[in-house]
Amino acid sequence: MNDGQRFYGKYDTQSVLEKCKGFLKNCCGENDQVDLRPIHATDNGHGNAASLLYIYVAWSFIAMDKFFAAEELLLDGWDTFNAIQSQFGCKVYKGQLANGLVIFYEQVLGDIGTATRWALLTHADDALVQHDKYGEGTQKLRYRFGMSKEALDDFNEIIHDNILYQRINDWNQPNRFADDQLVRFVLRYPQHAHLFAHPTSTLEIPPCIPYLT
Repeated sequence: MNDGQRFYGKYDTQSVLEKCKGFLKNCCGENDQVDLRPIHATDNGHGNAASLLYIYVAWSFIAMDKFFAAEELLLDGWDTFNAIQSQFGCKVYKGQLANGLVIFYEQVLGDIGTATRWALLTHADDALVQHDKYGEGTQKLRYRFGMSKEALDDFNEIIHDNILYQRINDWNQPNRFADDQLVRFVLRYPQHAHLFAHPTSTLEIPPCIPYLT
């Protein structure tokens, strides 16, 4: 029996999950060790490093077949990052975290439908800061999930109108969120609806509360 099995033999998964969520939020929140805002560090703050923290912990859950805990942790990270962006009005980099969800749904659960949605969000988050040309979301959309060049160009046309060339102010507006770009794309280009027709086992797509708020 390995350490992880002994650990889960002593504590129930939900309690461990809640402690992990609290720990990561404390690390990545306001005035804490990992500042996600692009003010004191790189152009993306420490968003990439914080994303990898969430992904590392999620993969620890996956290694012990606790898939629901991994999913909840990654989704909670997405909401946390968006909440910080909404609060401070600074761009918080979320592409790496969204790509973690792509990998989780595609490779762990085999859920291509939900993986495609997260690839679209990965691309949108990257494209809002012009980091999309060779991004993971772009590559997955084109060569794994069947997005045509025409559809990608249409998506980029929508996103281009909402690009800011600095990352410090005004990122709490609705059109600065990847979720908003996806909604605009769905509504403006129904001819690309086949991208959302992949089989999925997800019964309900959780809303991004900070964006909706």
